[in-house]
Amino acid sequence: MARKYLMSWEGHPYYRWVKMHKKTRYRVSCDDLNAPRTKEGSYQQANDWWLKKLATLQPAPPIEKQEALDDIARKIDYAANHAPELLPALKETREEILREPPGEKVLDDETTVAANLETARLMGITVPPDTDPVVLQHLFGDRRLWNERLNKTHKTAKDKTVGYQVEKFLDEQRHHQKPATHKEVAAYLRRLAENSNVWSAETNVETIDEQTVARHYVWLVSHNYTPKAHNKVLSFFRRFVEWLWSNGLLEKLPLNLKRKDHRKKVVYQEVEQFDHAKEAIDALPDPYKLWAYLGVNCGMTNADLGATRWEQIDTTKWTLTRRRVKTGDQPHTPTVRYKLWSETVKELKKLPHRKGLLFTTKTGKPLYETRYNDDGKPVIKDMFRLYWSRLEPKPVIPLKAFRSIGATTLNTDKVYRQYKDYYLAHAPRTVADQHYAAEADKPFFDALEFIRTEVLK
Repeated sequence: MARKYLMSWEGHPYYRWVKMHKKTRYRVSCDDLNAPRTKEGSYQQANDWWLKKLATLQPAPPIEKQEALDDIARKIDYAANHAPELLPALKETREEILREPPGEKVLDDETTVAANLETARLMGITVPPDTDPVVLQHLFGDRRLWNERLNKTHKTAKDKTVGYQVEKFLDEQRHHQKPATHKEVAAYLRRLAENSNVWSAETNVETIDEQTVARHYVWLVSHNYTPKAHNKVLSFFRRFVEWLWSNGLLEKLPLNLKRKDHRKKVVYQEVEQFDHAKEAIDALPDPYKLWAYLGVNCGMTNADLGATRWEQIDTTKWTLTRRRVKTGDQPHTPTVRYKLWSETVKELKKLPHRKGLLFTTKTGKPLYETRYNDDGKPVIKDMFRLYWSRLEPKPVIPLKAFRSIGATTLNTDKVYRQYKDYYLAHAPRTVADQHYAAEADKPFFDALEFIRTEVLK
């Protein structure tokens, strides 16, 4: 396959690539690309750099225009192998589509219809010479006849299509993914097949290559996700492609699949801090006040609140022992014992029962639940967030922030800040913490009391 240069090469002494775009010249050197100082050794990195740059310079084309571009690209690919004499006319049509003003629907003109007629004859379709021009435009202008015949020519077995393999991948992942994560992965991969230029549901998975990865990156950049969201959905795409390869559906992994510059550098933002937590808690009605106390006393999230049972509470010593729900199935997740504050105990005693889940609906259903239904679809229910959002007046501190308030408070003390990860029930970071040094109750209880004196003073 001939090399495709998207930029112009400037050799000695510059060793760089140049591109003129809309009266502006863009340059990038081989050193900036971290590539060899040769044309052949750096053109792929230059192509990737320009695609990335281009995505930031221009908006995505309108749907109608993109459909026309996709269609003409398919025709050019077909003509390259079966009717090379039609390539000049088809490429000129592509240039005309590109010149169309944004937002205007692109219609096939007489030149395109004539090109389609010639290709139709090559494919065995005979059109009478006296056919009404309006009929010709109707048959060939909206691309129905072309696509129907072309799809029959390039028929892909169902089990080789992206759509089929996405569903197979999701069904397999469901057995070891939490419903919330599964829902995110499924939504992104299905979206790729529905409204992106990366692939369609009918695309043959065997055609996935470096160009597919490059198209995905351009599409991903055009959506301007935050660094965290960008890297998350990028991992979904990579995981699916690696799964295809591991199951023998790809001959080899695309060489640019794990390019580091496809990830966004995470910008660590300052943690939002809240003052007057005690006043905010005192203004809450029952049982919302208990939700807030458990959040700051025991570092709980909504999922943790929904899973906490009376059996985890020692009502003699008033301690609560738990594992973090989000990572509870991981072997390194610690089991943490919290000393409950007198304020927390006071609110606990107001609950109408001392058995089962702490918090339920009037019918006894959990307030927080993630599961798969009988059809294998993820079900996610968070009544804590819903009820909190309906409070009037609206609380000045979000429910999820009380966990952060506790951790931030520990971080202000040079002694107690070492308990921050343990308080959050995060997995130990060091070998010593994982295998040798068990946490003692007394110093950790002192750390919890420090939070109390600072937050509730």
